[in-house]
Amino acid sequence: MRMLNAVIFDMDGVIVNSEEAWFRMEFERLGKLVRGWGRDDHARLIGLSVNDAYALLSREYGLRMSFEDYTEFYLSAAREVYLRLSELLPGVMALLEKLKKRGIPAGLASSSPGSWVEMAVERFNLSQYFRCVVSADDVGGRGKPSPDVYLEAVRRLGLSSDSCIAIEDSVNGMSAALSAGLYTIGFRNGHNTDADLSDADMIIEGFTEENIEGILSILNGGCEQDACL
Repeated sequence: MRMLNAVIFDMDGVIVNSEEAWFRMEFERLGKLVRGWGRDDHARLIGLSVNDAYALLSREYGLRMSFEDYTEFYLSAAREVYLRLSELLPGVMALLEKLKKRGIPAGLASSSPGSWVEMAVERFNLSQYFRCVVSADDVGGRGKPSPDVYLEAVRRLGLSSDSCIAIEDSVNGMSAALSAGLYTIGFRNGHNTDADLSDADMIIEGFTEENIEGILSILNGGCEQDACL
C-alpha cells in the first residue's frame, strides 16, 4: 500500500501558462541568434535550468554568447513572461485551495532561477499555498531532468519521496520526478500534446473538477502501487 500525503507542483505549464509565452519570446530572441530555431528546438529546453539550457545551446546550436550575457538576456525575457504575459492555469487555484483547506502539504519545484519563481509566486500571491518553494538555485543550478529539485522539496516537506505526488507537463520534469521516486501525474495543458508523458503513473487533461477530485481521492488514503487511478 502506497500512502500519498503531499503534492509537489512544477511551475511552468502546470501553475502558470508561461510556456507558450516562452515559446514566443524564444522564437523571437533565439531566432536572431540560432538559425532555423523552431518549436521542436524549443521543446528541448522545456524543463531545463538556465545552466543546462545554456550548455545545450552552446554545445549543439553553436550559441556564441557569454553565460553572463545569456542570463541577463533571459532575465529581461522572464520579467516579460512572468509579470505580464502569463496567467494561472484554469483550475489550479481550485486545487490549491482544496489542498490548503484539507491540510494537505503542497510544494513547488522548478528548474527556473529563484528570481523567476519569485516573480510568479508574488504576482499571484501563491506563497500561502506552498510549504516549500524550490528552484534550481537551491540545488546548485541543477535543474530537471536531474531529480535534485524534487529531492530537496521532499526533504523540506519532511516526507519520503514515495509519499509525494509530482504534477509535471514536460519530459524533463517527468524524468526528474520519476528519478526522485515520486508518484507522477502527467499534465496536459493544451500546449504539450507532443510531449511523451507515457511514463507517468496517470495523465490528466487540465484541472477540471473531475480531475481535481481524482487527485484528492488518492491523497491520505493510499493506493496499491499500480492501481492508483
